[in-house]
Amino acid sequence: MFQFIPSKEIRNIQANYNLAPDQISEEKYAEVRSKFEAISSGSPLVSVVIIAYNEEENLFKTLVSLSETQCKYPVEFIVANNNSTDRTQEIIDKCGVRTVMERRQGYPFARQAGHEIAKGEFIVSGDADTLYQPKWIETMVEPMVNNKNIVCTYGLHAFITEDNKYPLSLLMFQQAKTWGIHFRHLKRPQLNCGGASMAYRVETANQVGGYNLKMKRGTDGFIAYLMMDIGIVHKVTSNKALIYTSNRRTEMDGSLGKAFWVRAKRYFKNAFKYLKTQTEDK
Repeated sequence: MFQFIPSKEIRNIQANYNLAPDQISEEKYAEVRSKFEAISSGSPLVSVVIIAYNEEENLFKTLVSLSETQCKYPVEFIVANNNSTDRTQEIIDKCGVRTVMERRQGYPFARQAGHEIAKGEFIVSGDADTLYQPKWIETMVEPMVNNKNIVCTYGLHAFITEDNKYPLSLLMFQQAKTWGIHFRHLKRPQLNCGGASMAYRVETANQVGGYNLKMKRGTDGFIAYLMMDIGIVHKVTSNKALIYTSNRRTEMDGSLGKAFWVRAKRYFKNAFKYLKTQTEDK
């Protein structure tokens, strides 16, 4: 369970780049922009698509983490701005990242907008409130490069705290969540596919019609479900692909124990469904 403790590099980003727009200096923008110029390709094999809606408080540190990418495959970076009304677009522009504005509100519209302008054979999708490790992109794509039958991958996530403290109770909570992910993967891997850490073959996604624009939630899992008729959804368990998100959602439930209980009840309620494929459940 101790693999969930963020690396020194991730904790450094959280501590030093958790900045509001007015706190970001031109020197910091220039540093990030220079790094993206060095690692971005005009002829990418991989397109990284991040969606953002009013993420001026989080986007910069996400882009800082992505600017540290180490990937042996040519890669491009895209941020799909989902009609933000704050300074999200300003941050994107100052960091020198390719962007598309999607005026229709909602996750599927933003995901599809990024998908449509991507140049790569593979898309790795992410969120604007998440921190990524240097080998995240390469590790997510590698299974598909090595196995033509794999059409989609997803990774695991861990929490990063505001105070950079990681008590044993939090690590145990994350371990329990991970066991649930492993169990769901047996018959319903698509339920584990979330846009914060997911990759897929563009050709396969186009075959199934792309993202379902009529859905408000679950669009990432649904496109994975459709692609399962063509190939395999693969779980990436390498620590290099672990992503780090805020623990704010668990804190909204109150105590960590209450957060665990809320999720445990939901999990056990659906446990028997997880023993069957979604097709068998119809």
